Amino acid sequence: MTEKINPKTESESKKEQIFEDVVFVGRELSGGKTEYKSSAIWRKVMILAESSKVKPKGKSPYRVKVVGDSNPGDLNRGAYTVEIIGDIKQENTVKNLLKQADDFLKLNDTASARAIMDKIQFEVLELFPTLEKAREVFREDFIGMSEIEQFLGVGLSNPMILRSLEESWEKKAKRLKLTREKLEQLKKDGFMMVLRQPHFLDKNGNVVDFTVKNILDDEKCYLIWRANGEALNSNFSSDFVDKDRPMLEYAIVKKAPLVKSYDRSWLEQSDILKESAEKNGFKDFRRRSIVETIYDCLAYHHARNIWLLKNEGDLTASDIPGVISDRVKIGIKWTSGKEFQLASFAIYNPSQGHGVCPQL
Repeated sequence: MTEKINPKTESESKKEQIFEDVVFVGRELSGGKTEYKSSAIWRKVMILAESSKVKPKGKSPYRVKVVGDSNPGDLNRGAYTVEIIGDIKQENTVKNLLKQADDFLKLNDTASARAIMDKIQFEVLELFPTLEKAREVFREDFIGMSEIEQFLGVGLSNPMILRSLEESWEKKAKRLKLTREKLEQLKKDGFMMVLRQPHFLDKNGNVVDFTVKNILDDEKCYLIWRANGEALNSNFSSDFVDKDRPMLEYAIVKKAPLVKSYDRSWLEQSDILKESAEKNGFKDFRRRSIVETIYDCLAYHHARNIWLLKNEGDLTASDIPGVISDRVKIGIKWTSGKEFQLASFAIYNPSQGHGVCPQL
């Protein structure tokens, strides 16, 4: 493949030079950044500008626009700073797929045409809502980086972690085939979007895991008790107390239990979760763990001063081996002398009033 300059653009205006079929090579820099360069014997080296909205993938050829020149008086010395304005391989793929979709429409096969259009959107162009678009959709129900930093006392400043978080959202959006319309429907149905991270700053100024045990040790007025009234003392040990913590991710979760899920058994609730997911265009919803429910409710209260799950329970997926009672409940004393139930777990027994909050 031979690189070429767009002669029409160059002759019309020297302010905007467009080059075709440019292939970049990436080089890791300190601080987690990557520098992309492209070299050719007949022109200056090209350096991809940080402002470029598109980043190179592999050895794909791109169309680029020159936005800077370190030595404009010399055609061979110095370097161009460029931005990617087109993915040539991608454009050819889209062109071929559009022709296939058009052929199906001529045969009145709208289902096959729709499938191809979905492939263009989700697999080729990867047109998913960005985190900025998600914040626009969820508005007050988007608990993001600034809110979580104030809540936990720990920020996310490492560039590698930030990039990992962005990539995890991109993968989730691709896996779920999220669109702005789907996010708007989730918002309308009472879902929120919350950034979860696994650490917080305790009262001694130490960064510790966000576990039930550490939250209790930090004296944040949490209460844990069994259904028979016996409190779980500090010697009680279980994975859901000692080890379970939220993973670093943006979660989409319903603020209140599904209406149909109240007074249903675990298995019945599982069927309701699947039915609700399919109705919303997803393969399945999943339950939260106890620590995820605690995290989400506290984060929302800290950011919006509103308690979720007031007088309600979220029947979680946390497995508590050795507990024979109907359920283990976790709550917060949120006003003087009044207990607020936050999360519960039941083993093969009806939830007896507790519903389930689905999450993606």
